Amino acid sequence: MEREPLVRFPVLCPTCASERLTEVPVKIVAAALVNGGTLRLHSVCHDKWWDATAIELQQIREYLAASRIDAAPHGQPVAV
Repeated sequence: MEREPLVRFPVLCPTCASERLTEVPVKIVAAALVNGGTLRLHSVCHDKWWDATAIELQQIREYLAASRIDAAPHGQPVAV
């Protein structure tokens, strides 16, 4: 079974301000950015979920734009 492409980007825990990388399927990120929907983010250190802010969405948009999705082997994370 083929895995869908992922985009990897840092998230900042709203509880402790620890920064960690997360991976989200490209199609979910793109849908949230194109349709103006919400994107749920998660910090593993405090198991906290939240909706990405406008600033976080802009940063994620920049990570996605800077990534080379078409150059990544299918099913591999898109490293930025």
